[in-house]
Amino acid sequence: MLVPNESSGRVHLCYLELLRDLRAAGQYSRGSAGLGTLYRGLCHLLESNSKDAGGFFILLQVWAWERLPYIAPGRVGDRPPRQGAALMGRWDDKFHSPDLATHKVGHYRHSLDMQKPDEVIWQPYKDSLIELMPPFCSAGRNIWRAKVPLINFNIVEMHQPERVMRQFGYRQLPPEPSRAPDRSHGMEMKKQSHNWTDEHRVM
Repeated sequence: MLVPNESSGRVHLCYLELLRDLRAAGQYSRGSAGLGTLYRGLCHLLESNSKDAGGFFILLQVWAWERLPYIAPGRVGDRPPRQGAALMGRWDDKFHSPDLATHKVGHYRHSLDMQKPDEVIWQPYKDSLIELMPPFCSAGRNIWRAKVPLINFNIVEMHQPERVMRQFGYRQLPPEPSRAPDRSHGMEMKKQSHNWTDEHRVM
């Protein structure tokens, strides 16, 4: 459902409308929507006049902790998450840690500048770890490397797994140029906005 905001002229999306039928809500691809929104937020964050950004940034934080242990608040190792929790549950006690270098940009810049090749965990999601997780975490594993558009209302971002093949245990080749959709990238959901879901629908 689209809810106009008269003061800004923008249209806000009412995600609560998607919960009208709870049986259907369980079939939504929420992970791909969240990932596409994060990609869009990161892209806008790089603009010179950017003042804020949207997206599931806690996902980016955990992504970095899993691969760059020297910036993580204590390496969790292969500790499984709490019973029934997703992989992010391994870090639930760390989000409240007083040892986090919060708001210390210099700390992270220095750590990244001094990074060595052997300090990166290229394949954090080993089969032994995935087997310890709830079934919903590995559901659809056969399409993890699919090259498809990630669509969330007005947001369309391409899933480009060929750029991160090492995390799947494959050899990483030089990636091809980005396949970001030029027409939809950066557009906002206004009254006459294009319906990207219909355009990218698989027939």
